[in-house]
Amino acid sequence: MKPGAFAVIQVPIYVEKTIERKDLTSWQAKRILVYDGHLRAHGPEHYRELLESAGFEVEVNSLVKTLSKEDIKRYGLDRTEDLYICRK
Repeated sequence: MKPGAFAVIQVPIYVEKTIERKDLTSWQAKRILVYDGHLRAHGPEHYRELLESAGFEVEVNSLVKTLSKEDIKRYGLDRTEDLYICRK
């Protein structure tokens, strides 16, 4: 990213602690990981740290929880997911 630019990242966080696909049985993976291509389910403790370790300043924004159903659909958001605003 160019200096001064920002990224808005949305990721499902629905487990307490990050878990890797390789550590799950196939049955657990089907229950815990939403899509076949997901390699891990992120927990809240890890995802922000992961972005910060990549050199981003991270703001966790819960604005989506205040939006109407129509706005959530219009913008392709998920009410259960915070937005991670990342700046270099």
